[in-house]
Amino acid sequence: MIWAVARRDGFADGLQPCCLHGIVTVVVIAFAVAFAFAFAVAVAFAYAFAYAFAFAVAFAVAFNPVDRAVSPGPEADKVRRLFERSAA
Repeated sequence: MIWAVARRDGFADGLQPCCLHGIVTVVVIAFAVAFAFAFAVAVAFAYAFAYAFAFAVAFAVAFNPVDRAVSPGPEADKVRRLFERSAA
């Protein structure tokens, strides 16, 4: 790529693009930045989904009345009856 700066005397010298290659470079960089942003958003959504799924599974395991109903102990009959009443 050829870079140039137009001086007062008309000669080229410096760092300005003097052809369409500069525009192509800007477009390619813009697409790369947009793709990187979209990828970061997709990763953030995937992380949020995985976190929400893990929380939902942990919540379901912690507060599952069926698991407590089949566990031995004096509370098992009470929980089983409550669960059967709510299911009926």
